[in-house]
Amino acid sequence: MSSSEDELQEQLLAFVYQTPIGICETDARGEILHLNPFCTNLVFKLIEGYDGRNIPNIFEIFGQYDPALQDTLATGVRGDGPFFLENHDLVIGRHDVRAIRIKCRKLGGNRLVFCIEDISALVELEEKRLALEKERANVSTIHALAQLAESRDDDTGSHLDRVRRYCKLLGESLLQDEEYREMIDEDFVETLWKASPLHDIGKVGIPDSILLKPGKLTPEEFEIMKTHTLIGAQTLQCVHESYPDNRFVEMGILVAAHHHERWDGSGYPYGLAGCDIPLAARIMAVADIYDALRVRRSYKEPFSHEKSRNIIVASAPAHLDPGMVRHFEMLHCQFEETYALLAGVEDDEPPQSKPSPCQDTASRSAS
Repeated sequence: MSSSEDELQEQLLAFVYQTPIGICETDARGEILHLNPFCTNLVFKLIEGYDGRNIPNIFEIFGQYDPALQDTLATGVRGDGPFFLENHDLVIGRHDVRAIRIKCRKLGGNRLVFCIEDISALVELEEKRLALEKERANVSTIHALAQLAESRDDDTGSHLDRVRRYCKLLGESLLQDEEYREMIDEDFVETLWKASPLHDIGKVGIPDSILLKPGKLTPEEFEIMKTHTLIGAQTLQCVHESYPDNRFVEMGILVAAHHHERWDGSGYPYGLAGCDIPLAARIMAVADIYDALRVRRSYKEPFSHEKSRNIIVASAPAHLDPGMVRHFEMLHCQFEETYALLAGVEDDEPPQSKPSPCQDTASRSAS
């Protein structure tokens, strides 16, 4: 080999021994002959109480975590033919090393060369991916249950979609309001978008004779109807116990339990008042009331946008957070547009003698 080739070989070896992959050469018994700094660092992490004074046996190191791998290596190196091990993942779970990936090749003289990668980051990413998939599946299941609950008294089937859009309109508006800026951020708005369809999930526990009653409920029936808030919250609480870090479920519990609380404390189920009512539930209350006023129910005909708007404005400050109503007033045309887009107002809304202010504004803008 020429001097230039020698230099090139040295440069290549220097690169190999500095690479962030563990490189290790052993004899036929697994005794380590050479290893690069990255592999040295791994060895310290893989062996309990290792002080670096005695060079360990690589077979024994792996055998601590996978005895079958130790046998495979010992058997393979003794054979006459070639031996290689391709991408064998070994679970470690020590210090910051979650797992390693091992490749091995047999060289002449029954020596082995190992390439060892720390795949802890890869394992962590895979766990996050699986957790995300599981969360999405749970969200889909919970939303399906919410749709089942809603389908019992919503002929259009789009109430949940409309309500979540109203909530997003209000949430995005609150982001620009200094009064609420410390209580809300973009993540809050996104989580509310996901969680708002869960507000009436407890209706699955209300008998049809009450839920679909065409007339006014008796006091006894109304007490039963009010329990849908507790049923919904308790149902989601069971999910929360399995997934305690899931913000979607946490917010779902809040909107399910508290969206019928009133600003003056006369609501249910706990009679909370003012800012003691969670912000998500205060937003939800405006969205839910607006949509309930607009649609036909077994006990009422649909109201026009203008009538619904007037009822909501008149509800502050007794029933609704005045701040929420103020933002609703700024957004009421977008509420009407959302309802028209998703509900088919020509079928649900009674004829109006004159166009709504939103329609009138649009026509003036167009001209």
